[in-house]
Amino acid sequence: MYERPIIPAQLRAGRALLGLSQTELAGRACLPLPTIKRAEADGKLGASVAAMAAIRVALEDQGVIFSRLQEVKVPAFACAALGHLTRA
Repeated sequence: MYERPIIPAQLRAGRALLGLSQTELAGRACLPLPTIKRAEADGKLGASVAAMAAIRVALEDQGVIFSRLQEVKVPAFACAALGHLTRA
């Protein structure tokens, strides 16, 4: 299945929802800290496709849901936050 690419702002928001530092996310994604910093930076220097996929999986494994905004009536991360906060 094709997954829509995620942008740095989505990565930062997903990490913030989980209350993770960049260092903690790097550990969960098995990536070096500079890669997380590049992935979250708004610039031309980003992370590789493989690194972005590893970060996405690390965030999704913790309950973050990335969705296309036109499919939902509320911001995509609001849905993820609600699901994360209601878990027992």
